[in-house]
Amino acid sequence: EVRVEVREDTKQGFAARRYQPMQFSQFMEGFTARNELWYLTTEAACEDEQGRLEVVSPPVCSLLKDIPLVPPIMGHQILASLNMWMGNSRDGASSGLHHDYHDNLYVLLRGSKHFQIYCPGDAPKMYTN
Repeated sequence: EVRVEVREDTKQGFAARRYQPMQFSQFMEGFTARNELWYLTTEAACEDEQGRLEVVSPPVCSLLKDIPLVPPIMGHQILASLNMWMGNSRDGASSGLHHDYHDNLYVLLRGSKHFQIYCPGDAPKMYTN
């Protein structure tokens, strides 16, 4: 089971944070049909049986045999988390200005993504709300 963010129409952003649990196969059916109202994010951490935070959450766990936990391009960095975001948008989408606390290796499977990266010294000049 995965947690899918749901919106009522394509004019509404995903910031409402309304989630619906569903089977990953159900999400993939909608994704394949180009459903633009569902957005999958796996960044929420899960806990193991002892209450320790996991590095990955479903459905990424089932993909671990196909993903190197230490990609050669990352050198000796230690993996803090492994996340997945999936969604469809005909008109484009924006994740908005934000700060990631960890280094990122971004893999795009289809489409395009535009990044604007700013110097940390410029942060006081930015509107963050």
